[in-house]
Amino acid sequence: METRWDFSEKAGRIFESMFLLMFILSISTISSSVADADNLLDEMTLNAQDKASLLLFRSQVRDPNQRLLWVGSGCANWTGVGCSRWNGRVLALNLTGFNLSGQLHSSLCNLSSLETLNLSRNNLSGSIPPCFSSFWNLKTLDLSYNMFSGVVPDTLMKLSRLTHLDFSHNMFDEMLPYWIGNFSLKLQKLEMGYNSFQGEIPEGLLHLKSLKFLDLSHNNLSGNLPDFRQSLEHLNLESNSLIVLDLSYNQLSGYLPKKILESSEKSGLIVLDLSHNQFSGDIPLGFTELKSLQALFLSHNLLTGEIPSRIGNLTYLQVIDLSHNSLSGSIPLNFIGCFQLLALILNNNNLSGEIQPELDALDILKILDVSNNKISGQIPLTLAGCKSLEVVDLSYNNLSGPLNDALTKWSNLRYLSLAHNKFNGPLASWIFMFEGIQTIDLSGNTFSGNILMVFLIPANLSSLGNLTHLNLSFNYFSGIVNKTKGYWRFSGAFAGNPNLCVETSGSGDGCQLKARPVEPERAFEEGEIKKWADFGMGVFG
Repeated sequence: METRWDFSEKAGRIFESMFLLMFILSISTISSSVADADNLLDEMTLNAQDKASLLLFRSQVRDPNQRLLWVGSGCANWTGVGCSRWNGRVLALNLTGFNLSGQLHSSLCNLSSLETLNLSRNNLSGSIPPCFSSFWNLKTLDLSYNMFSGVVPDTLMKLSRLTHLDFSHNMFDEMLPYWIGNFSLKLQKLEMGYNSFQGEIPEGLLHLKSLKFLDLSHNNLSGNLPDFRQSLEHLNLESNSLIVLDLSYNQLSGYLPKKILESSEKSGLIVLDLSHNQFSGDIPLGFTELKSLQALFLSHNLLTGEIPSRIGNLTYLQVIDLSHNSLSGSIPLNFIGCFQLLALILNNNNLSGEIQPELDALDILKILDVSNNKISGQIPLTLAGCKSLEVVDLSYNNLSGPLNDALTKWSNLRYLSLAHNKFNGPLASWIFMFEGIQTIDLSGNTFSGNILMVFLIPANLSSLGNLTHLNLSFNYFSGIVNKTKGYWRFSGAFAGNPNLCVETSGSGDGCQLKARPVEPERAFEEGEIKKWADFGMGVFG
């Protein structure tokens, strides 16, 4: 029994070995067949029609380096040519950097199965054949770094599968095609820079959702630039003639782009808006060389350092908004060179020093907002010269002293906030003489005196029909506020004044002396509505 068992076991092992050997031989045979098939495919005969088209194309161009030595019938022998392994049709033609010159022959259009056409970095000239529209399957078209000119044929609108189009570094000098933004819903990369394209940026280009990379630099584009509606990852518009450049409300970071400063004399840039991004570092001194600039918006970034001292070089500047950064130093005296300035908005920074009396030279200034800084000293008497002021916000600083008569010259005043400073002394009655005033906030100071003395020129606040916000809280006023005079409209306006009593019935309740209560913490929201936007957007636009 043991012998039979041994024999059966040995027979089984022999059978397993033979089966394994046969399996290995089968795999080897299959692998060899696949390899042979690959070799056959590599030697796939080039489609006869495509071959003839390529040869005709070669005959029409100059090839000084003899790179187009196309011989034989197999795709592998045709430099720069990629074919289908199934039918021999040309799928890709990549002749970049071959030093070719001459014009493109229309025979190239017979390569109707092309998916990639790259003729970049040659010396090809002339116009683009309209028959390029026959490239139904084309995904990449790169004609950059040549000398093509003329009109970009609108027949290219039929290339609906295109994902990358590059016509940069050529000699196109017509209008930027109106259809460039809506001919392919798959277009991700568009490069048209370093030409002489004219006109405005087509509206359709701003809405192409698939677009990620856009380069229109170094052209003669003009007009206004509306908001882009897609999430661009790369945008280059330098060296054009745009009136407006608005890149606000993005996630741009790093230093402020100095490319904007190149060719500034010919750019004619009027409005530059880089606000609501994450730019850091200093404001480049070169920004003061944008001679045509009328509006500069750099707010809500991470900028540091001082405001450039040569800011006064921008003599056409009408609006400057540097708010919500971490800028330091003082307010440059050189601002007086911006004699057309209508709005100076520097709030929410780390600015210090005093308000220079020479700023009275800004006699058409309408908006002055330097709130939430560390500015000290008094309001200079000379600021009476700023007779056009409508919005003044000096709140949350270290300003001190009594109010002087300079304010009486601001006859157009509609918004005044001196809150949370160190102003003291009695209020003059002229504080309520501004006919168009809508907001007065003097809270959080150490103003004192009898409130009745303040309210003797108007007899009651009912005569100030435009006044919608009044805040005299947390000072040291005394006396009785008669609610029959219209003060009831301003709930909380007199809170935190320990010697002040607001009547509840109009008969005079008297007051009990008590210590000044602790003022609650400020509830500040980043998304606060801008007072200067509400009151003064008529200054520019």
